[in-house]
Amino acid sequence: MTSNTDAYEFEWELEVLEQIRALPRELQRSVVRRCGELREDARPPGFEKLEASYRITFKGVLIWYWVDDANRLVIVVRVALDPARP
Repeated sequence: MTSNTDAYEFEWELEVLEQIRALPRELQRSVVRRCGELREDARPPGFEKLEASYRITFKGVLIWYWVDDANRLVIVVRVALDPARP
């Protein structure tokens, strides 16, 4: 694997781990992987710019995160099932 010097550092708030554990088991691993992909693309197709953060929807899961471009940092701050999810 090659190193991408343009990649962002990645962190998540401690409560996000509990929020991921509360998701259906079949979603947990893929949501963790999707969060990690924000390192390479902090504003992927379909992202929403909110007042102070960003949000993406992935497999019926909402993921809220902050982007600090100056420090090349992405911080996931909340993960929850989309209430509109069937």
